[in-house]
Amino acid sequence: LYIIASKLKAFSLRDWSSGHLLRAFASSAALFLAVGIIAHLPVSIPVAIALLLVTFLAYAVAFWVLAVDEEDRAVISGLWAQRFSIIGRKPMAPVVPVLESDPEVPS
Repeated sequence: LYIIASKLKAFSLRDWSSGHLLRAFASSAALFLAVGIIAHLPVSIPVAIALLLVTFLAYAVAFWVLAVDEEDRAVISGLWAQRFSIIGRKPMAPVVPVLESDPEVPS
């Protein structure tokens, strides 16, 4: 994603020094390194899966705390709340009532 974003001129070298992008890159590099280390550990598959799950959880928390600023957190939280506020609601009635005699309505 970083390569694609740089090709699209989505960030500049000045963005790297601002802090958020550098911390995001460092978090991603640490995740990549941790997955590589876990892949080479002489442990069973269930233990490796458990370690990977803990690693991904730690990455998500670290990325949220270190790399995501307050504005982005508000947007993500709003999208999350909007997505899950739909669950449990009754479906809305159609704005235009559909009549049984409408020729385009299949019976």
